[in-house]
Amino acid sequence: MPYTDDKVGWQRTDTSHAAAADIGSKAATLRTHVLAVLRSSGRPMTTEEIAAAMDVDYVSVQPRTSELRNRDLIHDSGSRAVGGYGKLVIRWALGPKLKEDKQ
Repeated sequence: MPYTDDKVGWQRTDTSHAAAADIGSKAATLRTHVLAVLRSSGRPMTTEEIAAAMDVDYVSVQPRTSELRNRDLIHDSGSRAVGGYGKLVIRWALGPKLKEDKQ
């Protein structure tokens, strides 16, 4: 996945690149908030749960979880939940480096 200068990931389409450029530095703030929500919850959470806790749209949070996963800051906990569309979804957990920082 390519990244903008603000480290926002985008798919290889013009619309994805435009969306990544538009969110710009706001993505860093959203990534920080995702990590803060996971840290404060003390439990794995779905992207939907994270978005609700942040009071932000799912579509703003989902790409941030992918970026954080690609940096090994969060990982698939192995736990699943039923999402809003009735399908199983991943519950994300802090990556090992961040868990160590918490202790």
